[in-house]
Amino acid sequence: AAATTSTTLLLVRHGETQANAAGVLQGQSESQLTARGRAQAAAVGIALRSRLSAAGVRVAPVVYTSDLSRAADTAQALADALGAGGQPPPALHRDERLRERRLGPFQGLSPAECARRFPATWAAFSCGDFDCGVRPPPAEEGADAAGGIEAVGSMAARCSDVLGAIAARHPGGTVVAVSHGGLVHTACVEVGGMDGEVPHISNGSVTTLKCDGAGAAGGAWRVEQVGEVIVPRDGGGAAATEWRARPNVDMAGGRQ
Repeated sequence: AAATTSTTLLLVRHGETQANAAGVLQGQSESQLTARGRAQAAAVGIALRSRLSAAGVRVAPVVYTSDLSRAADTAQALADALGAGGQPPPALHRDERLRERRLGPFQGLSPAECARRFPATWAAFSCGDFDCGVRPPPAEEGADAAGGIEAVGSMAARCSDVLGAIAARHPGGTVVAVSHGGLVHTACVEVGGMDGEVPHISNGSVTTLKCDGAGAAGGAWRVEQVGEVIVPRDGGGAAATEWRARPNVDMAGGRQ
C-alpha cells in the first residue's frame, strides 16, 4: 500500500488585542493589536522560524489567515519573520472561513455587560445551550444584533472546509495559519475529534494538527498539541507567563 501523506498545520492564535486587554468579547468585530500583541506576533514568528529551521522543515510559501485585522496583522508579522535570512516572505492568503465565531449582541461587551443587557441569551450561551441544539431562550430585544450568535454547527462546517482545503493544497507540507481562540477550539473538538477539556488557547499560542490523507477528499485530522506557548521564558520574560494567565473572554463560561 502507498504511504500515507501527512500534512502539518500550525494554527496560531492572533496576538493580544485592545479588546482582549479590556476584557470584552470580540466575535467577528474588529479590534487592533496592542503593543504587547505586536511583540507577541514578532516573537512567535522568530521562534517558529528557529524551530522549523532546526528541524529542516520548509514551510509552505503562503500563510493562511482570517480576514479580521488582528489575525491578518499577526500573520504578516509571522510571514516577515519566516522570510528573514534572505528568503522571500510567504504570501498572505485571507480566508473568512478562519474567522472567530460570530457573537452577535455580545460583540464589544464585557461578560458582565452581556449578562446585564441580555440575561436569558447570555445564560443559554454560557451553559452551552446554543451548542447543543437546545430550544433557544425567549427573544430579547437586540439579541439578533450583528447577525445573532453563530450556531456551532455552522462554525464547525466552515472550519472543516477551510482546513480540508489547506491540506489538499499542501499534501505532505507544513503550513502556518492564523485564526482565533474559538476557531482553534472548534478545530480541535469538531474536526480533530479531541475528547475532554481543551487546554487554554492563549494569544500567540500554537496548536498543531495533522491530516493523514487527502484533506478535502476526506483526510483524517488529529490533534498533536494545543495552545503551546513557544516563546521561551528566558526570551519572553514575565510576558510569557502573562500570556498563559490571561483568560480568553472570546468564549463564555470558561470555554475556549
